[in-house]
Amino acid sequence: MQRQRIKKILPVVLLLIPLVFIAILLYNYSMQTVALDGTQTVTVTLTNGNSYLYESAEDVEYYCNLLVDSKQITNPVRDVYNETPITLVYKRGSEEQVYKLYPALNLSGCMIYDSKGRIYLLNESAAQSYLCRAECLYLYDGYMLPQLKVVSGQQVGVANPESYSWNYKKIDGNFYQDRSSSTYDGKVLHAYAGLVNSLEFSIQPDEITEVRLVTEDGELLPLSGIESLSFDDDTRISVSLKAKWRQSESKDFYGEAEYNFTLLYDVPASITLSRESVEAGGVVVIRIDHMNDDDEINFTTGMQTSPIIPYRTSDGTCFALLAVDVHNKADLYDVNFDVGGSVFTAKLLVQEKSGNILPLLESAEDYELMLSDTVLDGVKESFAAVTGGRSAQNSFEFGEKFVPAVTSSSDYYFADQAVLTKGGAVLRLPGNVYDIKYGTAVRAMQRGVVVYARANVTTGNTIIISHGYGIYSYYFNLSAITCEVGTLVTQSQVIGESGNSGYTWTYDAVLQTAISVGGTFVDPTLFYAGMSVPDA
Repeated sequence: MQRQRIKKILPVVLLLIPLVFIAILLYNYSMQTVALDGTQTVTVTLTNGNSYLYESAEDVEYYCNLLVDSKQITNPVRDVYNETPITLVYKRGSEEQVYKLYPALNLSGCMIYDSKGRIYLLNESAAQSYLCRAECLYLYDGYMLPQLKVVSGQQVGVANPESYSWNYKKIDGNFYQDRSSSTYDGKVLHAYAGLVNSLEFSIQPDEITEVRLVTEDGELLPLSGIESLSFDDDTRISVSLKAKWRQSESKDFYGEAEYNFTLLYDVPASITLSRESVEAGGVVVIRIDHMNDDDEINFTTGMQTSPIIPYRTSDGTCFALLAVDVHNKADLYDVNFDVGGSVFTAKLLVQEKSGNILPLLESAEDYELMLSDTVLDGVKESFAAVTGGRSAQNSFEFGEKFVPAVTSSSDYYFADQAVLTKGGAVLRLPGNVYDIKYGTAVRAMQRGVVVYARANVTTGNTIIISHGYGIYSYYFNLSAITCEVGTLVTQSQVIGESGNSGYTWTYDAVLQTAISVGGTFVDPTLFYAGMSVPDA
């Protein structure tokens, strides 16, 4: 009896099984269809952050069908923990639904995750269609034109071809032309002296022909690579070659490329200091050999100084000026340089600058009006506005001597200490002081451009001239200014007259002059003697 019942029920169950599956499919389909019904736009954000907004009915329908035709699965077909997904945002009115698409270059590995963690698998037809779209071009990076790498030690540069013809196979089995690879933009690549240098393809060509290495002097080097390059100085080399990858059944790409690029054989930079010891308030000339135009110089030290800015003389020699602030304590300092990746440390002995002591002992009223820290800081800020950066032009040949602004002898000199108050406030003189007749002609110490010509409380009528190389000359307490900002003046040209504007102590007429490097006041007599770049 029981067997007869089972026999009657079994056909019914067998008929219901496919109906159940159909119902499940229809449910899943209807759920996604309802969710996507009325979608207006689809935004696709690739793994590199680039986004595409699709608004046409055709594109929106395509991405909706991509979801609707996918199959929900229980377990992922591969681990995507370390993969970055493509983000799909379906927008309907103010509502958004976000999905994560994990594509793979095979027809059974493209998965979609919804916001609730449910997983869907694209069928083979949909996967093939999607993997051939432009959005998936990045997946074929391994089939694109191989890179030519210029390897120098641990540093790697890429030489793009001047021209190329390249074909690669997509998932549908057809070959497509690569039009996305970059071509040579004139960038100079580097091979460094003392390191192992080589030209390496990411995928070795079947043929490399017409290899030529020519120096900037036109010399054809008898070499087929850069491994044996050796020069005493930086040398530019024109490199040209052709590479070919043949078509075969075992490859998913083929093509050829022609390369023509500039290579700089780069001798590491070196540093030479003009002296090993210096008085506070002095200047050290730094010679920098083999510094490239695109190299940066980074500089650190425990001294008080100004930033290091490299300049070149007319013969191309590169140098910089290290201004040692007069307030530095006597000590042996480390001076650290990093030039284009080459690191150097030099020792510089700083000696204390001796000077006279002037017991001025000004009244509290005069001190607060003209000499207090607040007032002097304001004057410094005013000057820094025009002396803090790189000079627009170099107005004289470095090494030419400066001349004093007047023929009189100085009464007081750079770094003499003026005791300003009974409380002990001390000011080190930023330059030289001359007790001269009122209205004496004041002359430019060197050729340069006037960048400051006006009055302030402490220094009175003031002129500042930019000479280039970060060097500025100052002229204080003038009774008259006979030049204008922006004027190019010659050495010894009259620019003003001495006077008693600003703070002049007990003098009826006085001239004070000073010189700074990069905003740091230094001993002017160093420039009267002339400076030179040290030999290499």
